[in-house]
This record gives sequence, structure tokens and C-alpha cells, in this order.
Amino acid sequence: MDASQFIGEMRVWTDRDFDFMGWHDATVHGLVFRPQNYSFALDLDYILKWVEPEPPESFYSFWVAPATLAFENVSELEIAIQSNLPQLTLFGIERDDERPVPNGHLKSWRYILDADQGTITFRATGFTQKFRNLPVFTRQQSLTEQERGDFNAY
Repeated sequence: MDASQFIGEMRVWTDRDFDFMGWHDATVHGLVFRPQNYSFALDLDYILKWVEPEPPESFYSFWVAPATLAFENVSELEIAIQSNLPQLTLFGIERDDERPVPNGHLKSWRYILDADQGTITFRATGFTQKFRNLPVFTRQQSLTEQERGDFNAY
């Protein structure tokens, strides 16, 4: 398989793609806050495909790409993380409670980032997820620093 088939021409996904996306077991490497433009971003390893094991193998392999997931017009941010280790793995991201923002020009959603060490909740008007490199085929659900490349915060 060719790594480019997973991203193709779409190196940026948005909230319009939400129903086709999934963040199960995505490893979070960092959180970035930009209060001057009301944004909040995650530096993560996004699993594009889980590959079923072929005998005699018994474990999955993965196509994983480094990505920046940036939320726009963030408000009501709550972070409840408790960990003995400096790591965070997402179980998934949900959104609900769509409603107009106070000026009435946009709509916002409540986002819930469910993780192994707690939750992050907030309201946002949308997001973009930018893939920083092509996916890597690996037996791990996260990438090494060398495979990830430099983190360029949106």
C-alpha cells in the first residue's frame, strides 16, 4: 500500500469531515493554547487505518500520521486530566449541543475529548486537522520523534 492513499490531496480535514473521522487511540504529544485568536490545538498521532494481522501474526499494524488538530473560537474550556505518566491517549472525540454563538453569525458545538487520563471539554465553532507528514506503516499506535518530524503549531 502507498502511504499517500490515506491522505491523498486532502492534507487538511475539517469539522465537515467529523462523521468520517475517529480519534480512537490517537496519542497526544502536546496541547497548544492561542488566546489571542481563541484557538486550542493538539499535536497528535492520528491512526488512519488499523491493519488486521495475517497469520502467524497476532497483533494489528497501523498507518499513522502526525497531525495538528486545531479548534476555532474556543470557549468554556475545561481540562480534567490526572496522570502519573506524562502521556495522553484519546478514546475518542464527541460533539453535541449545537447552538448559535452570542453574535448569531456562527454556530458552536460542545466537544468532549475522552482520554485514558481524563477529559477535555469546550465549545468551538469548528476545527481543522492538518497532516504534517505522510502516514507511516508501523506496529505501534504512535510514532517516534524521527517519524513525526518537527511540530509546527498551526
